[in-house]
Amino acid sequence: MEKKKMLLICSGGLDSVAWGLMKSRTDDVSLMVFDYGQKAAQKEMDVVAMFSLRHQLGMMKIDISGHNHIFGNTQLTSHDIEIEIAFAPSVIVPLRNALFLQFAMCFAYSHDYDAIGLGFHADDSVNNKFPDSSRRFLDFFETTMRHGVPKGAKYVSTSTPAQAGLRKKDILRSAADIDREMLWLSWSCYTGGKRQCGVCVACRNRKAAFQDAGVEDKTEYEG
Repeated sequence: MEKKKMLLICSGGLDSVAWGLMKSRTDDVSLMVFDYGQKAAQKEMDVVAMFSLRHQLGMMKIDISGHNHIFGNTQLTSHDIEIEIAFAPSVIVPLRNALFLQFAMCFAYSHDYDAIGLGFHADDSVNNKFPDSSRRFLDFFETTMRHGVPKGAKYVSTSTPAQAGLRKKDILRSAADIDREMLWLSWSCYTGGKRQCGVCVACRNRKAAFQDAGVEDKTEYEG
């Protein structure tokens, strides 16, 4: 079967790296990473660059950090707000995924890609904490894009673990069989320190995922 040409939006986090490892075994995957002025931007860029070299995947960086003021006061983008250890509304960057997808869709339609990959898994839809990670959101977004390109243009779809009914632990287990070390080297933390803090919401979810998947966690955390 012919490989699909896929553009994977990759943050360097556990979910997108795991999905990228899995899809790179069946599809022609290129990575797209965003610098939107997040505190962990450099760490994320470094991980995606490492992933690209390690698995010989194309990579492009989209720098919109000069416009990070549009996101307002969030834990991820504002240095006036501290990173919290429990979930709070300020951890949400409003419609960030919609913005990323718009850039990716423009590129995909202009460069003959078949699909855009994202690391959204089935657990993301629980309690609808992150609505722009939902299947409903993606369905509407795909439809909108199709109405905005010339008639007859190739349909660019989205590909996520959630569409395959996979939970976070499922993609982690499968990806661990491909490159376990790359998973340990991925970056989930909201901070940009030397090591991942181990206590923010993202780090807690990361630890829980390794535990739920039954995969050893050799991530370097502070302390």
